[in-house]
Amino acid sequence: MAVIDLADVAYAWPGGWTLFADVTFRVAQGHHAALVGANGIGKTTLLKVIAGEETAATGVVTMDGRAGYMRQFVATPTEPTSVREFLASFAERPV
Repeated sequence: MAVIDLADVAYAWPGGWTLFADVTFRVAQGHHAALVGANGIGKTTLLKVIAGEETAATGVVTMDGRAGYMRQFVATPTEPTSVREFLASFAERPV
């Protein structure tokens, strides 16, 4: 059973410029995957499509559950906090 399944996914910027196309892969339950590539090639945008933060121009994204990711650059608190407090500040529900 696949936890993440992408079939012929494409993403285009407003105005029509295609960032990526024909992306197809499956991550099975209990397996790991790595997304690597050059700067600006669409890795973060693909993760946003998988997480539902962006909409694919074409193709199908199927997930068994929900996806989330932590951005590489996030605003950090001005006062010292614990890692738990920092992560809890992003939680949808109290932790």
